[in-house]
Amino acid sequence: MNTWLQELRAKPRLRLGLLAVIALAWVYGLLELEAAATAARQEQARLVDEVARMQGLGTEAEWRQQRDEVYARLTALRARAWREESEGRMQALLQDWLREQLAAQSLQARELTVAVLPLSPQDEGSDLRLLRARLAFDFDADRLHALIGNLYQGPGAVWMPRVLVRTVGRRSVEMDLEFLFILGMPGAG
Repeated sequence: MNTWLQELRAKPRLRLGLLAVIALAWVYGLLELEAAATAARQEQARLVDEVARMQGLGTEAEWRQQRDEVYARLTALRARAWREESEGRMQALLQDWLREQLAAQSLQARELTVAVLPLSPQDEGSDLRLLRARLAFDFDADRLHALIGNLYQGPGAVWMPRVLVRTVGRRSVEMDLEFLFILGMPGAG
């Protein structure tokens, strides 16, 4: 280390070069600090905008409007729901109704199952039930279209989350249907 210090004292160019390196490092550090400060200012502006937006959402009138819209949709959905007094009767009603719809189109079910989907923990105690039916039958385009039309003309809401039509080999249709039920006396409410 002493020889290095002696070299530094003896050679002014070496001192000047070392000072230049230190000055460059210092300027580079200042530039990095400026870039970090700019990024921090941009993040602060973004967060201020986000807080202002969130404060606007927090108005009581807006939450009441959201609540009223949700209740209106729930009321409309409940009005379209099927109604039966027990889960077993829901399943039997749906199986009978689906057999009637298939028979009306001269379709023979190879599979017809109806199951009550499990409630989530937050839905415990609710009178709403979701039933899923699985149908499988031979494919005939005209009869399939007529069946789908009849299903949607039925007495309650029907959703069709899955339809699989096979036209190669054994022509067949598999479909899942979902039905919203209210647990209670039919015709009530």
